[in-house]
Amino acid sequence: MSMITKCIGLASKEPIQLIDITNAVQDFVQAEQLTQGFLNVMSKHTTATICLNESCEALEKDLKNILGQLVDPKKDYEHNKIAVDDRPNAHSHILSYLMGGTQTIPVIDGNLSLGVWQKIFFVELDGPRQKREFTLSFMGESRNKQ
Repeated sequence: MSMITKCIGLASKEPIQLIDITNAVQDFVQAEQLTQGFLNVMSKHTTATICLNESCEALEKDLKNILGQLVDPKKDYEHNKIAVDDRPNAHSHILSYLMGGTQTIPVIDGNLSLGVWQKIFFVELDGPRQKREFTLSFMGESRNKQ
């Protein structure tokens, strides 16, 4: 059994942005010759998440609208009064609590076991940010000799 990890960086351009990372994750599976096991995808930030969903521009627009309605960024949150980086981002932390930060995806016969419409998204909740990261952690079988 192998345990393989990799950290991948990216940048965001919008306050709330869905970044499709499916190809980067599949590239990792192929490069490491992963065959059978579980791949965990984790955001390394408390104001960004990982989710699985359909890649659809209209759906992304709907999600951004509902997230803004669900947790109003203009409210007077206590966290905003003590933010060490002067970012009033309590709403982003709250959204992250609600959405979760990781997804675990089976790897079967060297492929991500995703549904027909499923893609893997890094969901930025406090952008834009120049430096964001997510971690891939695989546990299972690999043809790659470590």
